[in-house]
Amino acid sequence: MRPLLIMGVLVLVPHLAVADTWRVPSEHPTICGSVDSAAYGDTVLVAPGIYTRERVLDDGYYSRVWIVMKDGVTLMSECGPEVTELVEPCPSILTDIVACDSVSDAVVQGFTIRTDNCSFPFLPAGISMEACKMTVENNIIHHVYYGVAVTKEPPRPDRPIIVGNDIHSCWYGIHLQDVWTRDSPRIVDNHISYCWEFGILSFDSDPYIGGNTIELNGSDGLHFEGYSSSLLEGNRIVHNGGNGVTAIMDYEYHHPCLNCTWRKEMANDVFGNGGYAVYLVEPVGLGVFEATYNSWGTLCPDPAMFYGNIDWLPWVDSTHTTRCYDCESCQPATEPTTWGAIKSIYR
Repeated sequence: MRPLLIMGVLVLVPHLAVADTWRVPSEHPTICGSVDSAAYGDTVLVAPGIYTRERVLDDGYYSRVWIVMKDGVTLMSECGPEVTELVEPCPSILTDIVACDSVSDAVVQGFTIRTDNCSFPFLPAGISMEACKMTVENNIIHHVYYGVAVTKEPPRPDRPIIVGNDIHSCWYGIHLQDVWTRDSPRIVDNHISYCWEFGILSFDSDPYIGGNTIELNGSDGLHFEGYSSSLLEGNRIVHNGGNGVTAIMDYEYHHPCLNCTWRKEMANDVFGNGGYAVYLVEPVGLGVFEATYNSWGTLCPDPAMFYGNIDWLPWVDSTHTTRCYDCESCQPATEPTTWGAIKSIYR
């Protein structure tokens, strides 16, 4: 048995050592060709420069893609997004600049992804994920239709991750559609601004949205529709043209929740938006939108800032240290009567 075990180890070691680095353009001329040729565990490392569309891959239906990600492949810039750009010329003939379909463990990191002064309708998606577990990290994405679009569940229970990106001047910053996973998609520490419509648009999805700054977008900061139990913590949702958060829910007790965990340090700052701070519409059901321990940007929040059955008391100040200000409308910081009924939905 001992010799067989040693032989097994000797076989495994070469297998673990096959990961390769594909250097573009010094060793390999194109990004898409390098990703196409890379194997699981490989890294495609891109030197500084402005790279324009190298090819158009037509899937035979409606998608026309430049770069198609593969299982376990990392696409990474060598020196960061400020000096490494993926650019789609105008008029655009792509639907997606970077895309994946039923892919796991891929990474796109450190690029500026944009069009070359395109305007609608010549706007592809910057990064599109369909049924993928992919990490999109530390990119600058602008002047595209969707900054990042995520649709359908990954091929196995696992989460797409969108972290640390600067997404601005898109039609929609992040769009989610039918993304229900055992582990929620994570949208963390992104800056989403100056999008023509919504900062984040979510249909029938359950993302965890934490630590993002969502500001100065043309319509709602966050817009949810359908069937959702999203958790929002520690976001700054300010100075958007529409509502801070809009939730149009089709099912009882399934809607986004602002800081349901009651952690003051994870309070959302929701203020200065053109419409309501939180706007809830429920065609069916009598659910309560939990939005306690958040900062609404005023000494004593006015109930007129909220539309729908929303529990927005108590609140915290801008430092996230005070439970609620001492004023007539401030209610005691006690557990809402609705909490026990819906707590199990979120945890």
